[in-house]
Amino acid sequence: MSKYDDLVKKLKEIFQIDRPELDFGVYRILNARAGEINDYLEKQLKAKVQASLSKQTERDSATKIKELASKIRDEYGKRAFDDQGNLAYEEVKECVLGQQYIQMP
Repeated sequence: MSKYDDLVKKLKEIFQIDRPELDFGVYRILNARAGEINDYLEKQLKAKVQASLSKQTERDSATKIKELASKIRDEYGKRAFDDQGNLAYEEVKECVLGQQYIQMP
């Protein structure tokens, strides 16, 4: 079971929408909207979580690229990169930092 499935299960438990014997107050409203709530938890929420996680992954990747570029500049100087942002010299391309930079998405 994935972490997302665990989250949905816990939210259903919190909302108690699978307990028809609770038919008073806010539970009456939740039971009346159980279909909408289930649809949101199982479909819409998943899309929102995936979008949020992909944005964070992109930010993390961009940060790592900047950090690697900074380390390469510190070690090899400003000329380590050409005008397009590519590694300029074979020596830089073959070093550990250069290899990590090349493999970044």
